[in-house]
Amino acid sequence: MRFCTERSIDKFIFAPVQFTEITDDEPGGFDEFAMLKLRLTEGLLFSECEKYGVSKSTILERCKKIPQEYCSADETGVRLTRKGFMLSNAVIGKILGY
Repeated sequence: MRFCTERSIDKFIFAPVQFTEITDDEPGGFDEFAMLKLRLTEGLLFSECEKYGVSKSTILERCKKIPQEYCSADETGVRLTRKGFMLSNAVIGKILGY
């Protein structure tokens, strides 16, 4: 079973139920998809982003704020470098706009 927690700490603390089940019928959306793809060496393909309504230019703009030693982008997509994998949570968060 997969689940996610409320992002707001106040809502999390005071929620009557502490998790939400996510099934394959209701996947977690672009953020979950991108996070999982960026954990693979092939990375996140721009063509896959467009299916979720996220443009190539949006992803590239976010990548500009990340040192090249942590991620690389080309015409097809973006992927983490060796160093980027070591800090994957932080780098993926930046790519997702957090």
